[in-house]
Amino acid sequence: MDEKRVIFVDDDVISLKSLRRMLTKMPKSWEFEFADSGEKALDILSQDHFDVIVADMRMPKMDGAQLLTQVQKKYPGIVRIILSGHSNREMIISSIGPCHQFLAKPCQSDVLINTIKRACALRELLGDERLQSSLAKLEGIPSVPHIYVELNTEINSPSGSLKKISQIIAKDMGMSAKILQLVNSAFFGLPRHVSNVEQAVSLLGMEVINALVLSSKVFSLFETPKLPNFSIDALSKHNFVVGNFAKAISQEEKCEKKVSEQAFLAGLMHDIGKLIFCTIYGKRYGDAITSAEQEKVEITVAENDYFKSSHAGIGAYLLGLWGLPDPVVEAIAFHHNPGEFPAEEFGPLAAVHAADVIYHELHPNATNMKKLKFDEMFFKKLDVMDKADTWRALCQDIVFCGDENE
Repeated sequence: MDEKRVIFVDDDVISLKSLRRMLTKMPKSWEFEFADSGEKALDILSQDHFDVIVADMRMPKMDGAQLLTQVQKKYPGIVRIILSGHSNREMIISSIGPCHQFLAKPCQSDVLINTIKRACALRELLGDERLQSSLAKLEGIPSVPHIYVELNTEINSPSGSLKKISQIIAKDMGMSAKILQLVNSAFFGLPRHVSNVEQAVSLLGMEVINALVLSSKVFSLFETPKLPNFSIDALSKHNFVVGNFAKAISQEEKCEKKVSEQAFLAGLMHDIGKLIFCTIYGKRYGDAITSAEQEKVEITVAENDYFKSSHAGIGAYLLGLWGLPDPVVEAIAFHHNPGEFPAEEFGPLAAVHAADVIYHELHPNATNMKKLKFDEMFFKKLDVMDKADTWRALCQDIVFCGDENE
């Protein structure tokens, strides 16, 4: 990895000294700067390039959320991390847009170092620095209009329930991603990573969910130009079905509950990069889809031609920055080419790849471009290739049950 530059911002001199000691474990090629105020940090940033900023939350004059909001506008390519021992609900809500990850003081040196390294390593998934900057500006991922309206209606209903709210959010990839980013932040101090949307909503509670919807930009309506060959509603339904397929397949393979939850989440998010492309590029992404259809190639081929990256890469990049679990990020990144990931056992990646292939087998008219096929070498390596027909029958039953319930 090339040399990286990181700036730490904290008004507490003792905290800055502690950070200096922690960073002795970092590679010699890395460079660090330290600022004792937001104003000083902005002055340093104006003079040189930085890859990561790590800021305290509660500082005089300019707090961490205000600082990162300015950094997001002026230097969108910088990874933005909050490291703080102070927090309240208002501060959390104000920082969830401009902040990629939240860490709590005291923070173990390995956790801090690995978070910074992971954030920098994720950039290797993208081939275009302009795309990195565009992604870094995103505070949230727009939602399917009817799901967004349904959520608002449920929240404002006198009989609104967290259970119903969680069911609505679980159908929307953008909402689910931000909810999980928040609940897994160090502010909540949970002993394990939560991958279940219903559990995440329950932990946050009605007040926080309501505040997120009403007072932040992270839950927003999809308003990009309409494209003849792109439907956010169809994409959302596809992802939701693939998520359910992946969960069922992982359960069939006797995976642990945590793995099955991650398989569902990865399936729900696996094509989120397509929505991000459409949000950023609009009609140009429609042109990429048209190219894939005319050339009869996989969409990832056209995406790389147009944007030097694929929906798998940018989806994994953004969700990795937001701190979603590694198995989920890996499944999103490699769901088109699982053989390129050194998997040793059946997990979310294998489940999502199988689920996506089977979805298109069951819905042959879903797209006009080249369909994804089973990576037989990958499944033979995991010794499960003979299970493909069992998975197909399992998924067909889920589709049949879904049709019956509509």
